[in-house]
Amino acid sequence: MKTEQDNADKITKLRKQYLDFAHQKQDERNEQKQARRYYHGAQLTEEQLKRLKSIRQAPVIKNEVSRKVNGVVGLLERLRQDPKAYARTPKHEEGADIATYAVRYVLDANNWKSLSSDAGHKGAVPGIGGCALTLEQGDTPDPNDMDVGLDFVDADYFFYDTRSVRPDFSDARFMGEAKWLSEDVAAEMFPEKTDEITGMITSEGGDAALDMADKDKVWVNSQEKSLKIVEHWYIEKGQWKWCFYSGQLELDSGESPWFDHKENSIPRYIMYSGSVDHEGNRYGLVRNLRYSQLAPLSMFAQSPSVREGMLRSAPGRLT
Repeated sequence: MKTEQDNADKITKLRKQYLDFAHQKQDERNEQKQARRYYHGAQLTEEQLKRLKSIRQAPVIKNEVSRKVNGVVGLLERLRQDPKAYARTPKHEEGADIATYAVRYVLDANNWKSLSSDAGHKGAVPGIGGCALTLEQGDTPDPNDMDVGLDFVDADYFFYDTRSVRPDFSDARFMGEAKWLSEDVAAEMFPEKTDEITGMITSEGGDAALDMADKDKVWVNSQEKSLKIVEHWYIEKGQWKWCFYSGQLELDSGESPWFDHKENSIPRYIMYSGSVDHEGNRYGLVRNLRYSQLAPLSMFAQSPSVREGMLRSAPGRLT
């Protein structure tokens, strides 16, 4: 049986994994933020906007990135087909039909058309998209009557094993999400830890951490009465496990209820990357499209000398 020290050591190890990701993948996360700005046509820096204002030029951007991304995601949606299971032998045809109906029921119940479109868009822009499996109460109050659900996963909150290089994260040893939640929401999720959550938020020095340069190390915002909660999935002795924690406080933990067709334990996350570069950084379509936006200004209203100067002022050629 595990002792309190064992649990404390486990949380320390999991926290280190999360913080290592936040530190080592900073360039990747910055590129994701930049990709969103390009998609929304908001890539101009404050310096560029000031220079435009000084020459009385409107910040006109011909956004080719969003048009290309929307075209690719739209094509994927048009090519989408309903899932179908096929029998390996004639005697398994009835089972294949049942599997087909079951999969289609889950997808229809979870609005798969919208979910797949959102996941495709995330894979194209920040470079990471996917969904997470959930267990939800069925139509009856029977605790054994559970339905499979699907939740959208936002790349902003997702973290993973920094050694993973496969597009489908199949080589990752851990992954999860880190989100800021208000005190009442956290207490509702973990009612048995209400007192600990309240004490953590109201503890002395909670706001001092907000002045730290590395915001990923911040766990509590006492002014807004919120705390960061991490849902951390990890492999231990071949078994996927999960743990919710905030700071050094363990909120809940257990073993994965999910298994693949070979009865191997799997995490609840089904994620993918648009591309993975030679350094293991994940990215989407925007990286190779942004160079078409090197001239973010109205090139038709500028003299050659001004155009050349504005392009030279682009940060890293608008990298």
